[in-house]
Amino acid sequence: MSTRKITVSEYAREFNTSVQSVYQRIKRKTLNSVEEHGVKYVVIPDNTGSDRLNKGDDKGVKPKVQSEFKQLVKMIKRLQDQIDSKDVEIKRLTKKLEKCSKSKEDVLINYISELKQLRLPEPEEVIDVKPKKKKKKK
Repeated sequence: MSTRKITVSEYAREFNTSVQSVYQRIKRKTLNSVEEHGVKYVVIPDNTGSDRLNKGDDKGVKPKVQSEFKQLVKMIKRLQDQIDSKDVEIKRLTKKLEKCSKSKEDVLINYISELKQLRLPEPEEVIDVKPKKKKKKK
């Protein structure tokens, strides 16, 4: 694992904390540090932020980033709940549509069969009726 060195003030700025709290962490030995030519450097792994975010460890991650991360997690959860709710509604409406379609189909079939029953029967014998001629007056 590679490391990098940054000054105490750079560390404080990068991790959104005070210089005093960085010195306190160095004193408590919760931060690795070295001193070169009278300048104190904080030694950190190159991937500190991303590894800790992935592991769920809050130490070393900027508080602002933590807050935004938590907000994003809440938003994702809320959106997932909305998606789940919409899925349930889609299933309910699909069933209702299928039921209505089947019901309409049944109604049409019944209507057609009733129309067929109402149809007049064909006459067995066709009678040709000729119109009477009118008598001419003289």
